[in-house]
Amino acid sequence: SSPASESRARGKISNGDRGSQFHVRWPPLPQPPLETFTIILAGTQLLCAGSLHAGAHVAIIQNPMVSRV
Repeated sequence: SSPASESRARGKISNGDRGSQFHVRWPPLPQPPLETFTIILAGTQLLCAGSLHAGAHVAIIQNPMVSRV
């Protein structure tokens, strides 16, 4: 191939013309009810664990343990 055609090809790629030839489309995936339930359950567990952690942190700050050593 000649340098002129390579230059034109590079110009097309840099202008975004090359990408218009490729169309990647993902088919819509239906989410099963069990998967939806699992995601909601995981989010709820994360929220509860975070609130317990925050409450424990506040309790530790308010009532520090004093060792008897």
